[in-house]
Amino acid sequence: MRSDIQIVIVDGPRSYFDEQLPGGDSKPTSLPRIARLVDEINRTLRIQPADGSNIPEVDRSSITGKIVYARSNDYASISEHVRLNFAEFIDEIEPRSLYLHNPPRHIREQIKSAFNDVQISAYDYPKISEENITRLMADFPTTVLGQEAAMSSLLASFQTMLDLGNEKPLVLLFIGPSGVGKTETAKLISRIMGGKLMRKQFSMFQNERFASYLFGGGLSENSFGHDLLDRTSNVILLDEFDKANPIFHSAFYQLFDDGEFTDRNYSVNTSRAIIICTSNYASNNDAREKLGVPIYSRFDAIITFGSLPTAVIKRMIETAVEERFEKNQTENATQLSKDRIIEKLKSQASQFHNARSIKRFVNEYISLLKIKSISSSVNIK
Repeated sequence: MRSDIQIVIVDGPRSYFDEQLPGGDSKPTSLPRIARLVDEINRTLRIQPADGSNIPEVDRSSITGKIVYARSNDYASISEHVRLNFAEFIDEIEPRSLYLHNPPRHIREQIKSAFNDVQISAYDYPKISEENITRLMADFPTTVLGQEAAMSSLLASFQTMLDLGNEKPLVLLFIGPSGVGKTETAKLISRIMGGKLMRKQFSMFQNERFASYLFGGGLSENSFGHDLLDRTSNVILLDEFDKANPIFHSAFYQLFDDGEFTDRNYSVNTSRAIIICTSNYASNNDAREKLGVPIYSRFDAIITFGSLPTAVIKRMIETAVEERFEKNQTENATQLSKDRIIEKLKSQASQFHNARSIKRFVNEYISLLKIKSISSSVNIK
């Protein structure tokens, strides 16, 4: 193999990969495009001229000496023959430099084995810091209402990880009723840490497709390993983890223990990530019994979110009404009384149990009042 090819393997989100590509007047060419050009050349070489003359020489300048790149989704679009003989293919096209974004394991291994000077550039995901903890302490009470105990447990878990300097992920199980702030907490943590939250809704995987997603199928199929590699945030939310079939729990053992995840196509390191699993378990004992000790024991902390106090529900009602009026000023035009609506709904606070039901009811209630006001000019009763 040639030794003068600059080869860079880039691990991390696409935005980071794009930053590594040469700028200026350089015009990188995608690997799938090069592969298509090679196919066209090979087809030309296989066609014997009808007059029996020699096959004309082919200009290979269109495929050699280029800056070539492949993004993480490109590998599925090249032929299996190229993937299986990837190093030989790269040697054939003689690129000036090659940039590979999150390559599948077998391509990575071929490249590292065949070429001597392979650079690895890995994205440095944000980690827990004192500043993060301070921001969480300041923002949590106004973002997630009525969950002071959960906040204290969460802050303690973050401080422990920071103090011990653990490289393994911080793996948390959030338990409690639906709609009381578990998912919102994960979103808040991701906003503080930076990047777009990687969220996987496990209730969506209730069939055989989950096995393919989790353990890896064809490169053209979505997979958990690929999503981990492409993530922009070091906060990973496995929402409704309690909905996953227990037969798949073993797939998470190494991820939770060491931060390593391996499937059919990819190997991923998630050191110092924050992995949050949400559930509707009523208590620690309930979670231990239904999850089973092997997976339950791998959580670093169980964070309990309680039912919402009436005072918090009333605050949520007031906030939901305020937001509705701010977003749609026509409520004022129809002479709806914001204060009367708030008082009316606060008197029914005992009917509500979570933030979702409050927002849904507030929007429906105001919409019905608005329709009634427009059509018959009847005041609120």
